[in-house]
Amino acid sequence: MRLKLALLCICIASVVPAAWGQRDCVDSVYANIKDTNKLRRLGFSRLEISALQSDYEGAQRLLATAESTQQVINDLELLEELSEMTARQRAALQEIRDRLQRRVDAYRKWAKSDTDDLDSVARVLCAHRGTSAPPERHPLPPTEPQPRPRQPGYADLVKVVLGEPTSDMRQVGDGVYMGKNSWPSTYRINDGRIEYNGPPLHATFTWNRLPQTIGRDGFDLEVTTKASSDNGRDGMATGINVKGYRVELDPGPASFPLSFVPGGNDSRSDTVRIKPAHTLEHGQEFTIEVGAFYGPIVTYTYRVR
Repeated sequence: MRLKLALLCICIASVVPAAWGQRDCVDSVYANIKDTNKLRRLGFSRLEISALQSDYEGAQRLLATAESTQQVINDLELLEELSEMTARQRAALQEIRDRLQRRVDAYRKWAKSDTDDLDSVARVLCAHRGTSAPPERHPLPPTEPQPRPRQPGYADLVKVVLGEPTSDMRQVGDGVYMGKNSWPSTYRINDGRIEYNGPPLHATFTWNRLPQTIGRDGFDLEVTTKASSDNGRDGMATGINVKGYRVELDPGPASFPLSFVPGGNDSRSDTVRIKPAHTLEHGQEFTIEVGAFYGPIVTYTYRVR
């Protein structure tokens, strides 16, 4: 009996250091997530560090946005208490608060997803160092699929389509479209720029060039609309849209109108966060569309590696 007990103690002693080594590895990732040099000294490659820090920074940004939006909700509640409002005004204010609260809930959900991904990546990388995986820090609900570790270079741009004929426009040249209605209008399309000319009104719709390769945490797209009038009298309602298939947009829907009148605002700039859907698998494609109100669009197609 004593011999069996001694052998059991020896077995436990040989297992415990490995288990603690795994925990130490994961804990070290969390403790040094902002320090690239320390992570390098722990044995992680630049690619692995980029994946870890990307998920951490994404979660922190989302949480910060959630907190600032929650503060706006709190301020609106205080405003309601201090102001004399009609029932209709209170109902409108409540609708605004409800909409902001849904946005806060979404930010916190996305932050949790990024935190779960960070934990998953850390456990996978530490497991590859020869130790067994520790208990999960952030278990997902059983109804949701376990996300794969995120890596930079998740999807590649494979096709760009500069506009397509529609019921309102016909193509009259390479990247040149003309309206089919009685108003003499034309659009010239390039990657990152659409020009509208319908004298006396003119508009340009621009956005930064989309990356050739993107990660699963996505990227920011900056869009701008500018309008002008030749006669100083006529105005126009225009704007720019960003849509997608198998992507998440923040804000969503990403539609940015510009009501232009001479002497008023003649431009508008906005930023859209575009993130591939977390359910995408190897070889699947997703699309991003950028276009003018009532006008042509440029379509970008990405394929998951």
